[in-house]
Amino acid sequence: MDGHAEHAAHAAGPAEPAILADLAAVGLHTLAMFVVMGLVAIVVYEKFDVMILKSAWFNVDLLWAVALVAAGVITLFV
Repeated sequence: MDGHAEHAAHAAGPAEPAILADLAAVGLHTLAMFVVMGLVAIVVYEKFDVMILKSAWFNVDLLWAVALVAAGVITLFV
């Protein structure tokens, strides 16, 4: 193949098995992350109970409100 044909074949997109391998890798990574997050949540709940959440929690609604107002102010002045 000359350079143009190789580029055209590459630009056409990856082969079907490559797409399936990529999707499998993403799916495996996602599953592993969910398993680890679940195990960490269970360990924290069992070790510290819910009391740590009550003392360490912050107001997420207030955080979102501040973030939206800040984004609006930045948008006005930029």
